[in-house]
Amino acid sequence: YIPNGSHADPPITSDGKETEGETPAALQKFKQDNLFLALFSGSIIKTNRLETVIDAAEQLKDEKRIRLLIIGRGQEEGTYRQLIKDKKLDNISILPPVKKFQVPFMLRQADVLMLNQGNVQWGSMNKLYDYMASGRPIISGVHARHNDVVTEVGGGVSIPANDAVELAGAIRSVFNMNPVERDAMGTKNKEFVRANHDWKV
Repeated sequence: YIPNGSHADPPITSDGKETEGETPAALQKFKQDNLFLALFSGSIIKTNRLETVIDAAEQLKDEKRIRLLIIGRGQEEGTYRQLIKDKKLDNISILPPVKKFQVPFMLRQADVLMLNQGNVQWGSMNKLYDYMASGRPIISGVHARHNDVVTEVGGGVSIPANDAVELAGAIRSVFNMNPVERDAMGTKNKEFVRANHDWKV
């Protein structure tokens, strides 16, 4: 039994249902438009401090190919939608969550995944491992030990929590990387989960 784990090689459905719904369709459209996607998936609640992501989008508003995505639901959704509107940002979107079996497809559409959390010392390691299993680089800005894992594995960038300038800089840095270098980071994440936290182990 692995209390914190993920499927390193989740099954890919062949019936097309992975791509059904508003969020998968939006992701595919963004990719067709050749946008670089920085994605957060999770609850839209105060403890996740997603105003940091929105402030980072403001820092990146002149980077026309970079799109930030918040995918989820929660009591702060209305507040954050209004904040995006007030800041007149067109480079960030809030999209509804997908069904559980669609999560691997959703994460694979991202170019980099964002772990973001407020000043708490706990966090979902399962989310970290889902992120890692997707084979995508990760920007980790949390107080829990997630940052240590990302740094140790070499699968992304660790930044101080709740720092929009650092988050924007990290997104820009990953965006400017050679795609081979980005892929290598993602591969390290996937291999780490396969070796240590795969539910098939």
